[in-house]
Amino acid sequence: MARRHAVALAAGLIAVATGAPAEAAPKRCDPLGGGECLLPFPNDYFTKKDAATATGRRLALPRAGMPENKDGVRIDPRDWNRADGFSPGQQITVFIPGLTTERAASATSSCRSRTSRARSTAASASS
Repeated sequence: MARRHAVALAAGLIAVATGAPAEAAPKRCDPLGGGECLLPFPNDYFTKKDAATATGRRLALPRAGMPENKDGVRIDPRDWNRADGFSPGQQITVFIPGLTTERAASATSSCRSRTSRARSTAASASS
């Protein structure tokens, strides 16, 4: 019985690992990002080995994956790519299909109160 479960688990893991994502990410992007480049962030996918740094890693943010301005010019990541890793205090950012900020905020009372305060503050500042 345990052997059948192990075989079923292994087959499931292989199917998940080899299956193509619904919306394939460009090669410059992490496939875990759900089609959104640079997500999740921070992410070791966007580093490379570098023995010259204390961490043994260096950022490798792809220019083709960087956000672009209204004229279609992408941010140049050279300054960030000199860093030997991400900040340990960096907030983790992910994309969850179907989850919007309003839906996420309304699901939690503490988020609702912060969202309401932010809206009140913004309304006060604009008047």
